[in-house]
Amino acid sequence: MEDYIKELEKSNQVLSDQLERVTSAREDWSTQSRSVKGVATALAKAQPDWSGGVIETGRNPHYKRADGTPSSFQQLCDMVAKAGPILAKNGLAVTQVTVPKETSAGVRIFLVTTVMHGATDSWIRSYWPMAPERKGQQALASEHTYSKRQGYGGVLVIPPAEDDDGEASEGRGNA
Repeated sequence: MEDYIKELEKSNQVLSDQLERVTSAREDWSTQSRSVKGVATALAKAQPDWSGGVIETGRNPHYKRADGTPSSFQQLCDMVAKAGPILAKNGLAVTQVTVPKETSAGVRIFLVTTVMHGATDSWIRSYWPMAPERKGQQALASEHTYSKRQGYGGVLVIPPAEDDDGEASEGRGNA
């Protein structure tokens, strides 16, 4: 009987070790710290200061509106210029890194944007999938720039100064 118990204990230890390896290898897709009270409170104080939006100073000559003029977009530098000092005043910082993540479609690259509140060690995070349509470093760099804009503006909820409710993308409206 003692041999049987020792064999079960040994088997349980092997299973426990295997479970630990599988669990520790699992991808971390967390989107927030255990408590978000600090980051949420600080963002609630900061967001009204950029609620007027950021003017779309960027122009894309490769994507034309129905009237033939280049489409416009918020540039990352304009969003950072607007939000950066407000974030700092409220004890917030933003980081953006690219990481490979395992998905059901295989390994994909994601831009991970994290908003951190230093005084409380609380944070929120968003993941933006990067999928360049072409191969090569130029395409990846272009996708990275686009992803940084979308990640930064999205997680902070920075609106454009003028919102046409998507009408320009449909070939309607004045924007």
